[in-house]
Amino acid sequence: LMLPKKLRLNVAEFPRETKPTASTEYFLMKIRKNGQAVDRVGIIVSTKVSKSAVVRNRLKRMILDEFGRSFRSTDSAGGRDFLLVLKPAAAALSKDKLRIILDKYV
Repeated sequence: LMLPKKLRLNVAEFPRETKPTASTEYFLMKIRKNGQAVDRVGIIVSTKVSKSAVVRNRLKRMILDEFGRSFRSTDSAGGRDFLLVLKPAAAALSKDKLRIILDKYV
């Protein structure tokens, strides 16, 4: 299940000076209003998380899948941009644990 392009955020568009909104042992999340009618998500997974591109891309797909489910199930008033910066501990996350953690913030 791919997230539609209009719901994906180009991370280069996100202002660097934005303060983190939430932080866990697995990721840092920054949220800001985007002035659009839709929520968008961007993900940064560096090689510090895993040297393997397969692992990094699997993490991105899992996160995009979870955001896709939550975006469809809620009607948010005013759009927000979510930027997730993954930490090395995220490489060991299972899909179920990821769902539980993201449900707290989305």
